Amino acid sequence: MVVQSGMVFAPSPDSESFFRSESLPEYALWKSGEEKRIPFSFDLEVTARCNNACRQCYINLGASDPVAKRQELSLVEIQGIVHQAVDLGALWCLVTGGEPLLRQDFSDIYLMLKKQGLLVSVFTNACLVTPEHVKLFQNYPPRDIEVTVYGISAQTYEKVTRRPGSYDAFRRGLDLLLEGSVKVRLKAMALPLTSFPFIYWYAVIGVPLFLAAMLTARVIGLDRGQMGLTIKGLPFQLFFGLVGAQALLEILSGRQPPMEMPDGSISPSWRMGQP
Repeated sequence: MVVQSGMVFAPSPDSESFFRSESLPEYALWKSGEEKRIPFSFDLEVTARCNNACRQCYINLGASDPVAKRQELSLVEIQGIVHQAVDLGALWCLVTGGEPLLRQDFSDIYLMLKKQGLLVSVFTNACLVTPEHVKLFQNYPPRDIEVTVYGISAQTYEKVTRRPGSYDAFRRGLDLLLEGSVKVRLKAMALPLTSFPFIYWYAVIGVPLFLAAMLTARVIGLDRGQMGLTIKGLPFQLFFGLVGAQALLEILSGRQPPMEMPDGSISPSWRMGQP
């Protein structure tokens, strides 16, 4: 069955194309959800820690970050949230992070979700997959395991993850899942960071955001003065709008974003209060 543009396409032997289409509202499940506002699915971000330090990611605190670890919800707290969601009618649950496999109690969390009768998906980079994880997924099959592929070579992959050895770990974990016949979905992102300096992405992102802000201001009736875009201040506004103050500081300092080193220390950076 495939869902597309508000329609359900399901196998039909009576049709030459072997498919029939039906409107989603005709299904009792969707109609019930519409009337009762049932949360059919929910996400669990079980950790903000990750074993990688991907350039584009905003949830990638160090794997050994003590503060992040203390702030994580306990198994009992997660169980309470899950019970509430199930009572409201939830059917699907996504377990994500950070990297959820960093949790020592990941298996307990996963089994608890399965025992609640939920369809469970897991987002992972596969670097930490072990034979024990594969056995868990074989005994209690997930809806799917989504694995992000950051490159097909070590050079490309680790340019994104900024972790030496992460490509080999990813391949090892992915092979374990595939050899164990665990349902896996592969996904990737367009990140031309290997040939495009990271600092220039501020301009790439800033230009469309600046134009969108100008268009929005015109639609809601703001004038240039109300936005601070006076003739006198226009060069200053354009410079910081298109380049960004953070980019300027990185250019002046010549420093890269912080990275967790193999020994657990943080590389020098002006961000987040680091010296």
